[in-house]
Amino acid sequence: MSKKKLFDPNPLHLTAFNENLEMIEGYKNKEGFAVFQVDLTTDLSIASIKILKKFQNHALTKAVFDSMKKDLALSKPENKTTANPT
Repeated sequence: MSKKKLFDPNPLHLTAFNENLEMIEGYKNKEGFAVFQVDLTTDLSIASIKILKKFQNHALTKAVFDSMKKDLALSKPENKTTANPT
């Protein structure tokens, strides 16, 4: 991760949810962790999903990535506005 330059990854404070991904919560560090980047359009629909860091298990990475592409819901906190970030 140190080779990649990360910027403010979530200026609108959006949260992502996919109920299919709940099945992987709670595993004890067997697969490490993964980082995915979700790029949005101006109307907050998903433009693309990229894998920045994979799980050690490639099949798990593919399963999570495919699930995110199929069914990922975004929401914003009720007290936050969606003004254009500067």
